[in-house]
Amino acid sequence: MDKIKVTSMLSGGMETRKVQRLGPSTLAMTLPAEWASEHDVEKGDEVSLRMSGKGTLTVLSESANTDESEAIIRADNLDADAVERAIVAQYVLGRRVIRIDQTEGALSSDHINAVYRAETQLMGLGVIEETPESIAIRCSVDPEDFTLDNLLERLESTGSTMRGEAIAMPAMSSTMTRKSQNTGVYAEPAMSGP
Repeated sequence: MDKIKVTSMLSGGMETRKVQRLGPSTLAMTLPAEWASEHDVEKGDEVSLRMSGKGTLTVLSESANTDESEAIIRADNLDADAVERAIVAQYVLGRRVIRIDQTEGALSSDHINAVYRAETQLMGLGVIEETPESIAIRCSVDPEDFTLDNLLERLESTGSTMRGEAIAMPAMSSTMTRKSQNTGVYAEPAMSGP
């Protein structure tokens, strides 16, 4: 029987578990009773495993899979800006489906425009269902695909590129101005970007 230590975090503390071999190709580990009770996991229930980088394995109870993957935003008492902010908040929380509902009557054009603004601003969002009273958008990007290290590297790379372009811009500008003075033609320096 092989023994591998697995460390879990419960209520801010750390706990070590041993992995045991049950057969030629099966390894098993018990779940902490406190966690199982807190998430209503009992014998025979199914749990989902999410594997991510750096050897991390996340165990999700069935209720976590269904409850936390979808969000409903009630637009009745919200203005368009609040709807848009709520969509962004749910996106950041990793919701896979975000539904915007109006309980009485149809969604206003301001609410609909807010949904489409949020959809175009956030990566991986797309409308999957639309009725006069409701719009559902789905995020096709898995948040587990983007580790903090990866995001920080991308941010640094973008910042470095922007700094390099900002430093190069005055040099390009003065070169273009000199060329236009030599030819007698006035030309505005070209600006890159939106």
